[in-house]
Amino acid sequence: ASRYESVVDELKEELDAAPAHGDTFWTAALGPEETLDLLGERIDAATDRVVVVAGVPGSGFDLTEVGERMTDRLAVAAGRGVAVRVLVTTALVGNAPDTVHQRYAGDLTDRDGFAVRVSDEVEGSFVLLDDDEVCIEVPNPLDGEDPFATINLKDAAFVADARDAFRARWESADPLPAGD
Repeated sequence: ASRYESVVDELKEELDAAPAHGDTFWTAALGPEETLDLLGERIDAATDRVVVVAGVPGSGFDLTEVGERMTDRLAVAAGRGVAVRVLVTTALVGNAPDTVHQRYAGDLTDRDGFAVRVSDEVEGSFVLLDDDEVCIEVPNPLDGEDPFATINLKDAAFVADARDAFRARWESADPLPAGD
């Protein structure tokens, strides 16, 4: 445990001191609460599009808390005209709390610009923002069920790759019915 804590401290120092290179810029949040704060801040800052790809059921997060917080943030973004696309696995849909399902069926399913699709061809989790930046979830290397960090990356080539991977899976995914 002490070695793990020391690695976390070293990584945090390295990430904080890392210079930007060309059109690449990145920041990181370590730990579950900081990760949720970073994701929320980036969703709140989006002006055009938010794409959420969630391929793992929870990664150690409390799905009720995370599901409700992120659904609220995505609903606010959609309310201000941001196109929201959420691509999830069947397992994640099955593990999502009833409150998230009710919110989706109640007012998000009919909202212009808000769509959810389901595909089991999704691995990993990331959030693509305004086709300009991507937040990537990094699981704990010692316990894949626990969140470790989220990296917020602005790199045109990487963002383009993430966008292309999302589009291919989105096209073959099934829309989430409002009753699920």
